Formats: sequence, C-alpha cells, structure tokens
Amino acid sequence: MLSREQIAATRKAYLDNLFNLTNGIVEGADKLARLNMEATRSTLAGQLDRTQKALAVREPQEWLRLHDRLAAPTAEKVQTRNRQLFEIAASIHVDFMMRFAQAQWEAYGHRVRTLAEDVAKNRARGLRVRCSRTQFRSPPPASCTKPCRKPVGRRSRSPEAASM
Repeated sequence: MLSREQIAATRKAYLDNLFNLTNGIVEGADKLARLNMEATRSTLAGQLDRTQKALAVREPQEWLRLHDRLAAPTAEKVQTRNRQLFEIAASIHVDFMMRFAQAQWEAYGHRVRTLAEDVAKNRARGLRVRCSRTQFRSPPPASCTKPCRKPVGRRSRSPEAASM
C-alpha cells in the first residue's frame, strides 16, 4: 500500500512530466508562429516588388518575360518554407518522444524504488510482500496459466441420451 507521501511524490512526478511535455509543444508552436510571420513578411515584400514591376510593364511580351522571371524564385521560396516546416515538425516530434521516454523511465524508476521500499519495510516486520499484478504487469502465476480442459475423446452421456 502506498503512503500519502509516495502518492504525493508520484502525482508531483507526473505533473512535472506533463509540464515538460507541454513546454516542448509550446516551443514548437512558437517556432511555427515565427516561421509563419517570416513567410508573411517576405510574401508581402515580394508582392509589393512584383506589383511595382508589373506597373512598369508597357507591352504584353514584357509581361510574359516578367512572369517567367518571377516564377522560379517563388517556387524556391515555397520549397524552402516547406523544408523548414518539415524540420520544425520533425524536431517537435523527436523532442516530444525523447521527453516522453524520459518521463516513462523516471516513472518506472520511481515504481521500482517504491517497491524496494515496501519490500524492505515488510521484510523488517516479517510480513510477506504482495504485489498486485495490475500495478507491475507481471505474468500470472503458473497455476492460472494451466488450461482447464475437459476430456475431448469421450463424452459422458446421460442414460436418456444413450437410449436414443
């Protein structure tokens, strides 16, 4: 049985882990917001530049040449932004998974220490230690794993069934 201090420590550990995971997600959202602001600024500046160049065009052929000259840089900007988005998403994912794995490892270590403390307390008192199977997901005892089978070859028949 867990004491109040152990329960409080476990809750605190879980809240700390949740806080760390949430911080990682917020940092990633901040990076995405910064990238979106940069993209918006560069798009507006590029649009202003393209509009000024388009107003200076006098002939339709110049318009087509201007369009062709501006298409390649726009495609490169889109590819660069997509690559940056992918890098941020990958870093968020890796950071989240690392923090989650660390939190799980710490929780496991805490459970092991708690079990060791319980064993030490109970041994000192001369009591047997009981572990719940659900808490540590240990395999069931051997007596529970034996299948309960009835004989298949012979089936007992009642006297009424035998007379039919």
